[in-house]
Parts: sequence; structure tokens; C-alpha cells
Amino acid sequence: MTRLSADTLLSIELGAICSRNRYTTDPAPVVEQLLIAVSDRVEVFREAVGS
Repeated sequence: MTRLSADTLLSIELGAICSRNRYTTDPAPVVEQLLIAVSDRVEVFREAVGS
């Protein structure tokens, strides 16, 4: 059984947050959710935002 890396799991979580909120009119709560999820993993956050 292959396990996903922590970076991959975080990337999936960030993508899910963005997908759930794609039609929102107020981005502030979405950005807050993303920042909480990402904690100090800025490189994964940058990659997710770029996609």
C-alpha cells in the first residue's frame, strides 16, 4: 500500500477548500480557511494557488 505524502494531502485539502468555495462572493473566509490549513507550509500553498 502506497501512502500519500504530507505535501500531497495538504494540496488535496487546499484544492477541496477552493472547490467548495468557487462561487463565493466574499473571499475573506476562504482565504482564512486556506491560511489555517496551510500553517507554515508556504511552498505547498504557493503551488496550490498557482493552479
